Amino acid sequence: MAFTTNEFTKPPRPRWVLPVVVTAVVVALLAVVAAVVVGSADDGAPAVPAHLPAPTQGLDLTAAPTKLEWKLIDGVRLPFSGEGPAKVAGPLASGYSHTPQGAVVAAWQISTRLATSTDYEQVMANQVRGTEAQRTQVRLEVANVRNLTSNQFSARFAQPVGFRVVSYDNAFAQIYFAIQSPAGGYDFTPRAVLWDGKDWQYQLISGLPALPNSTSIADFTTF
Repeated sequence: MAFTTNEFTKPPRPRWVLPVVVTAVVVALLAVVAAVVVGSADDGAPAVPAHLPAPTQGLDLTAAPTKLEWKLIDGVRLPFSGEGPAKVAGPLASGYSHTPQGAVVAAWQISTRLATSTDYEQVMANQVRGTEAQRTQVRLEVANVRNLTSNQFSARFAQPVGFRVVSYDNAFAQIYFAIQSPAGGYDFTPRAVLWDGKDWQYQLISGLPALPNSTSIADFTTF
């Protein structure tokens, strides 16, 4: 899937959003579902802040989630940790800590479930918000996933090997995930999540620029 470096829509300004990279096509689908905005279900979403406050003092943006394990769920490996999810009900995985590590786990959990679950509409309704046009685009992209062979599916949703929290405050987090590329090196997929007062919500427009393939992830935290 291409929830990666390219995002499916080009709004006049960044908006609340959802994006594993194997090829250019892979980059396209994860980035697509990484493009639904967090706002109201029917109205336009608020814009991503042009300038984010400095990270909350005392938080470590480079620490990996605690007690992390990757479980195979419906053909894809999803992260479970001490920072969440605390509850899984059908396609919904919720209950993440209000920390950078909770944001990292939530970003990958929600975006991947949105792209792969047969009940993805529940994910979109409860954990991803945006305009109806953005929702329609997500549905079209998710439909493409249904036509993948098992090998294509596995390759497209490969487990990330690391992450880098680009920005974080109590309300918003931007994250890059690194995925090993079959062509060599690493590909990168952006994600963003918004704290709604109770939990992290997935934001499909990450507000982050695309990154080129690289042979190094020295500035990333490995899982």
